[in-house]
Amino acid sequence: MAYLSVSGVKLPDGVEIFTAGVLLPINSAFNPILYSPYIETKMIYLWKRFCPNRNQTPNRDAIELNASAPFLW
Repeated sequence: MAYLSVSGVKLPDGVEIFTAGVLLPINSAFNPILYSPYIETKMIYLWKRFCPNRNQTPNRDAIELNASAPFLW
């Protein structure tokens, strides 16, 4: 919101109050859950289970790097 205000965007009245009164407390309640080691362990498990090919290091010699496909590796 600060960047929007500085850039000249007119925010509706009450946006700051809504953010401070509703969104920030919800964020504060979820942060300990989201950043706990248990959740991190579960996320790693799910990533390895559903994206097994991404766990291997790619063979960079077999990938042709060019400007049209810069994110293959």
